Amino acid sequence: MRGALSRSLSGLCSLLTLALLSALPPALLCEAQAQTGATAAVMPRNWPARPIRILVPFSAGAAADLNARVIAPRLSERLGTPVLIENRPGAAGIIAMDAAARAAADGYTLLFANLTLVTGPVLFEMNFDPLTELVPVVQLTEFYYVLLAANNFAPRTAAEVLALGRSQPGRVSCASGGGMSEFGCALLRALGRIDINQVRYKGNGPAMNDLAGGQVNLLFDIASVAGASVRSGRARALATTAAPAVVPAGNPAANPAASPAASRPAGQFAALPLMAELLPGFEVTGWQGLVTRSGTHPDIVARLNREVRAVLQIDEVRQRLQEEGVSIVAGSSEQFGEMIRSHGAKVLRLIKAHQIRIE
Repeated sequence: MRGALSRSLSGLCSLLTLALLSALPPALLCEAQAQTGATAAVMPRNWPARPIRILVPFSAGAAADLNARVIAPRLSERLGTPVLIENRPGAAGIIAMDAAARAAADGYTLLFANLTLVTGPVLFEMNFDPLTELVPVVQLTEFYYVLLAANNFAPRTAAEVLALGRSQPGRVSCASGGGMSEFGCALLRALGRIDINQVRYKGNGPAMNDLAGGQVNLLFDIASVAGASVRSGRARALATTAAPAVVPAGNPAANPAASPAASRPAGQFAALPLMAELLPGFEVTGWQGLVTRSGTHPDIVARLNREVRAVLQIDEVRQRLQEEGVSIVAGSSEQFGEMIRSHGAKVLRLIKAHQIRIE
């Protein structure tokens, strides 16, 4: 009873925080976030003077881990100090978020963040609000997911998955390694109106291993990893979670999609149906970015933003990230803060409207 009340109050606080932040202009938003919880730290003249660590909320080998390891060496070169990757998997990313929120506001601890930054306080019991404890540095990427099925799983289409789930409650299992794969399983249960068993892992790497072994039925994974799994015969692709393209009224030839993650996929998964075509409203697009402790001096945040954006312009880095199936963003910290608000608000509306929960 007490845990449920605490979870409800934490979720309400997060919704109120998002609503209040959304009323602020971007400049004031970043200033408010930088000042939250403490007086802004003094900018040291010799920063950085020691190694910087990036906390990754997934196990080694996961897509986020691979992307972080592409960026870290080049960021180290530009900053003149080691940039270390520290994997902190578990609890749907909350362990890593908590560590980042407890770190000193000195710019030496970064979190490789995703949408759990927004959904965590609503879906889980947390004793802190990452929206106020952490400040945006830079958005790195955006991407969509693919619904994968084990080879020994009878359904051959997403529609057949729904039919099986409705006819045999509890028969379908969905693996989740945190982040948006967790949300994908929950959204499938809510919008599909099926009773599925959600099996939690410390990252999508271990989840993929069990999917390939037939221990679980379904997994939502980032397109690049899903592509490799399908090509190697470890799993089958049923559908993608990209948002359907929006066509303006009176101009059917136009496609205003702002990014590849917001339109029908090309390449290997071009022929797959969209989950949103089967279940209207089913859109699971993800993003990755770096955040740090609120109260960090704005000049440190600006320096980190500038150096990471420069890293993302290096041809080798861009090629390796794009091979991972992501679109590179590399905007300002203000733009990242605005994206967190707008995308987060959209997902939170889905959670509230469909009473999505993580069990």
